[in-house]
Amino acid sequence: MGIRQEAGQRFFQTKGDASLGVDPTAVPASALIGRVEYVLPGVGAVLASLATTSGGLAALGLLGGLLLAVWVMDHLLTALRSSSRRGTVVAEPVH
Repeated sequence: MGIRQEAGQRFFQTKGDASLGVDPTAVPASALIGRVEYVLPGVGAVLASLATTSGGLAALGLLGGLLLAVWVMDHLLTALRSSSRRGTVVAEPVH
């Protein structure tokens, strides 16, 4: 949330994901480990919603819908391919 200098040392004021305010103590720069490689905005919110019952059910519903759509498309393409080999038409256009 912020960086400040104090007695020649740099401190970072942080805020946790689950808290509304800043953390009570600042972290000295010497205590930091690692660095940010990637930022994926919104991923934390998605993971948090998946941890709820309604979020998990929504994810299962979405996955089920996608699987059903892939299954239907596969069967339609299979029918089109087999009918084109036989020279038959699966459906006539409506005018």
